[in-house]
Amino acid sequence: MLTYNHSIRLHHHGDAYIQGISHDRKVTVDELYGDDDNMAQHIITWDGTFVRSIDVPADASVPKLLELPADATRPTSPQRSRQQDFHGARLRGKRADERIDDLVRPLSLTEKMLLGSHLGLTVPAPMILGIAESVALAEAALTDTDSVICRRWRIAYALMQPQRATNGEVYDYDSVELHLAYTQDWRSRDEPDWKALLIGLPGVKLHRPMDALRYEEWLVIADGGAVDRHSQIHIWKIDAP
Repeated sequence: MLTYNHSIRLHHHGDAYIQGISHDRKVTVDELYGDDDNMAQHIITWDGTFVRSIDVPADASVPKLLELPADATRPTSPQRSRQQDFHGARLRGKRADERIDDLVRPLSLTEKMLLGSHLGLTVPAPMILGIAESVALAEAALTDTDSVICRRWRIAYALMQPQRATNGEVYDYDSVELHLAYTQDWRSRDEPDWKALLIGLPGVKLHRPMDALRYEEWLVIADGGAVDRHSQIHIWKIDAP
């Protein structure tokens, strides 16, 4: 259904979002970066040429932002995928006090082993407690029955020994963030199998997929960066069914 086409490296290492795509295939992208959440905006051609870039300091009282053409294609908020969201558990705390085992979405041992390996966790698989949070970040329809979802999970796991936070709070479980991008068949109420979830979309490794937009017969995903990795935009061709 998807054939990977190319990627465009952005300027910073933080979060990335798609503002829209104009009729001449120019992509407007936001980047949030740094401890102060500074913002950069770019207009980028389809082949990766930066037409214009501006920096917006976090303390700007009235920031001047790039304007999208009126006919631009813009992302929409997730709709159907929000039905699979859940929250509730604190992301760090005392296991007994927070009743974390009752609040997380439980996992099988096989799922825990897959997650532990994928995330590089050093605790034994049985100490992975479950999914503490699941949030749909973006949704882009491919067909009437299939969409690409960008989703953020928080995986809770028990610690070998209690730790003390900088504020003095003692905690014996913590959590780690996991971003996913996958194809959802709405004819099924279930998420894809775990191997498909962790593999992601074809052709390129995604790290922090944060935003998605379908433009004509193309899928565009904004992939957040890290200290050692720039944010990127990835583009796939949507194959005819």
